[in-house]
Amino acid sequence: MPATIQALDPDPSGNVRVTLRVGNAQLLALVTAASAARMRLGPGEPVYALIKALAPVSVAGG
Repeated sequence: MPATIQALDPDPSGNVRVTLRVGNAQLLALVTAASAARMRLGPGEPVYALIKALAPVSVAGG
Protein backbone atom coordinates (compact mmCIF):
# COMPACT_ATOMS: atom_id res chain seq x y z
CA MET A 1 0.00 0.00 0.00
CA PRO A 2 1.33 3.50 -0.77
CA ALA A 3 2.77 5.26 2.28
CA THR A 4 4.90 8.27 3.20
CA ILE A 5 7.80 8.17 5.65
CA GLN A 6 7.14 10.49 8.58
CA ALA A 7 10.16 9.79 10.78
CA LEU A 8 13.19 7.56 11.25
CA ASP A 9 14.34 6.79 14.78
CA PRO A 10 17.60 4.82 15.17
CA ASP A 11 17.96 2.60 18.23
CA PRO A 12 21.10 1.34 20.00
CA SER A 13 20.72 -2.19 18.60
CA GLY A 14 21.45 -1.08 15.02
CA ASN A 15 17.85 -0.91 13.84
CA VAL A 16 15.76 2.03 12.66
CA ARG A 17 12.08 2.45 13.56
CA VAL A 18 10.32 3.92 10.53
CA THR A 19 7.03 5.74 11.09
CA LEU A 20 4.78 5.60 8.02
CA ARG A 21 1.58 7.47 7.16
CA VAL A 22 -0.96 5.44 5.18
CA GLY A 23 -4.07 7.56 4.63
CA ASN A 24 -5.28 8.43 8.13
CA ALA A 25 -3.39 5.53 9.72
CA GLN A 26 0.12 5.35 11.10
CA LEU A 27 2.29 2.23 10.73
CA LEU A 28 5.60 1.40 12.37
CA ALA A 29 8.25 -0.65 10.65
CA LEU A 30 11.59 -1.92 11.95
CA VAL A 31 14.51 -2.17 9.52
CA THR A 32 18.25 -2.48 9.98
CA ALA A 33 20.26 0.72 9.82
CA ALA A 34 22.17 -0.76 6.87
CA SER A 35 18.92 -1.39 4.97
CA ALA A 36 17.62 2.11 5.73
CA ALA A 37 20.86 3.58 4.35
CA ARG A 38 20.89 1.29 1.30
CA MET A 39 17.27 2.25 0.46
CA ARG A 40 18.03 5.93 1.17
CA LEU A 41 14.98 6.24 3.41
CA GLY A 42 14.12 9.73 4.60
CA PRO A 43 11.19 11.77 5.92
CA GLY A 44 8.71 12.73 3.22
CA GLU A 45 9.79 9.93 0.88
CA PRO A 46 7.01 7.92 -0.79
CA VAL A 47 7.28 4.16 -0.22
CA TYR A 48 5.12 1.04 -0.42
CA ALA A 49 4.27 -0.75 2.82
CA LEU A 50 3.87 -4.52 2.78
CA ILE A 51 2.49 -6.23 5.86
CA LYS A 52 4.14 -9.57 6.56
CA ALA A 53 3.12 -10.11 10.20
CA LEU A 54 0.93 -13.03 11.15
CA ALA A 55 -0.68 -11.12 14.02
CA PRO A 56 -0.69 -7.30 13.60
CA VAL A 57 -1.15 -5.42 16.86
CA SER A 58 -3.14 -2.21 17.24
CA VAL A 59 -1.60 0.25 19.70
CA ALA A 60 -4.05 2.71 21.27
CA GLY A 61 -2.90 6.32 21.32
CA GLY A 62 0.04 5.57 19.03
